[in-house]
Amino acid sequence: MGYFIYNLLINIIFILLLPFLMIKIIFSRDYSRTSICERLGFLQPELKKNLLNSKNKGKKIIWFHAGSVGEVVIARELINELNKTSNNYSYIVSTSGRSGREMASRFFKDNTFLLPFDIPWIIKRIVKKIKPALVVIVEPDLWPNFIRYSSLYSNIILVNAWFNNGKIEQFKYLPGFFTAMLSYFDLISLQDKKYQGILKDVGFSSEKVKVTGNIKFDVGERSTRVNPEIIRKEYKIGDDKEIIIAGSTHSGEEEILLEIFSSLARDNEQLLLIIAPRHIERSTEIFELVQKKGYKVALRSELDSLKVEEVEPDIIILDTLGELLDLYSIATMVFVGGSLIQAGGHNLFEPLIYGKPVLFGPYISDVKEMAEIILDYGIGYMVENSEELLKRMVIILRDKRLQDRIKDLSMKLMEDQQGIIKKNIDFINEFVIK
Repeated sequence: MGYFIYNLLINIIFILLLPFLMIKIIFSRDYSRTSICERLGFLQPELKKNLLNSKNKGKKIIWFHAGSVGEVVIARELINELNKTSNNYSYIVSTSGRSGREMASRFFKDNTFLLPFDIPWIIKRIVKKIKPALVVIVEPDLWPNFIRYSSLYSNIILVNAWFNNGKIEQFKYLPGFFTAMLSYFDLISLQDKKYQGILKDVGFSSEKVKVTGNIKFDVGERSTRVNPEIIRKEYKIGDDKEIIIAGSTHSGEEEILLEIFSSLARDNEQLLLIIAPRHIERSTEIFELVQKKGYKVALRSELDSLKVEEVEPDIIILDTLGELLDLYSIATMVFVGGSLIQAGGHNLFEPLIYGKPVLFGPYISDVKEMAEIILDYGIGYMVENSEELLKRMVIILRDKRLQDRIKDLSMKLMEDQQGIIKKNIDFINEFVIK
């Protein structure tokens, strides 16, 4: 009954929106036209060619679905490990949003596309066309028809899953629908055992559920693959610069960070601030805000043409995708955004890969488990407001021994979390249709 009501509603919405989609296809620029065509279930020619080549070579196709940028990074880590275990697989990656699509294109070239609308006849056709040996959804970006039809034509697993009341309440008006949807999975690997209790409360308790840990905690050899000196040269940053990186910031947080930077820079002329907004389309807005404050500012995309000896920026705005994680390697400390305003927080763990102190605000409902681990290890700090953030940054900048201690403790945390990726790789290999 739940699926009937859901499909009735989304078909009505689709019919109402169809005229607008057709207008966009006719009049929009190429990227928008490509996006809409993918949403309607039409694969790009290069991807169709790659799928045909893989099938002709007898390779099994594994379809990863990664909702956004963070999940795309996890998919890349899993695919890198799978390539070490077998050369008999071919991979495609779908995403829910355009920024995830852009990131996936950087990693996987033409083997990426936007997940089509969750309309039964669209999803059914695309799944039958691709015929994957396995569908892997990275974290719970749950589209009911995609899940249902994937289970009919292949195996399907959900990895690095987490659940909270907000995720479950999305389906509260369709009693039993959430549990019915989860039943189509062949396996669900959870980040933490506490999520077993949440699933049990909604009536889903199954042998299909396994607890493996959070893949984001298992970074493997990533920190050894990055050369901070090369990154400094790419960004035209001198060796004498101390760098504060503000990652995944939201509107309202940049103003706070600029006030803090102003206070810090009065006593430290070698301080540089790099702001990486969560949504890069806000880069121009932030650039103009920084200019109004009187700072010398540069966009990352323009650094190659900027003559640093003439205009050395005080602040750099990261307006490109796929660079933030490795950029953390050159930081003195990192503030992770979405936490001083009520956005739930973002990945707190990435700066620790390189042993960097991580700071965050009190609004961390989406990353509460990460925050607890970081605080337990003493390698990061929660601050309640801008005054506390300023005080903590002053302490870190002045205390080199503290920076070294945090680096050592971060490496210990990395060692303690090893093996999570391997557990998930074992499940993927187990459920690929033979």
